[in-house]
Amino acid sequence: MVSFSESMLIPALPVLQEEFHTTQSAISWVPAIYLLFGSLATPSFGKLGDKYGKKKLLLIAVIIYTVAVFANGFAWSIDSLLVFRALQGVGLAMFPLAFAIIRDEFPREKVATATGFVSAMFAVGATIGFVGGGWIT
Repeated sequence: MVSFSESMLIPALPVLQEEFHTTQSAISWVPAIYLLFGSLATPSFGKLGDKYGKKKLLLIAVIIYTVAVFANGFAWSIDSLLVFRALQGVGLAMFPLAFAIIRDEFPREKVATATGFVSAMFAVGATIGFVGGGWIT
């Protein structure tokens, strides 16, 4: 679902630019700020997951992501959208935690299959998201 929702955003960027009456450089921050905050949150959540429990931190990351996705729908300006997208990026830390949980919980011979299955869902979600996002936009 995350890959789906993220790839749906790309075809909508010109519409968002028009709706928020903003510049191309400002709208380019919509996907960039998500990735920036995701790259900052990932090592932090990984370390906290090692210390306080990966499942607990995964749940926190999923909640942050979900709240931010919901808030994005109510953004009233480009600035509010960027704040919500940054918060959504923090939730991106769920992925390394999920892969770490797979490594911890699955039998050794099934780790590669489980990791491959989760990774394949990125491609499926992105493919459907681009088509769905274009259609909706």
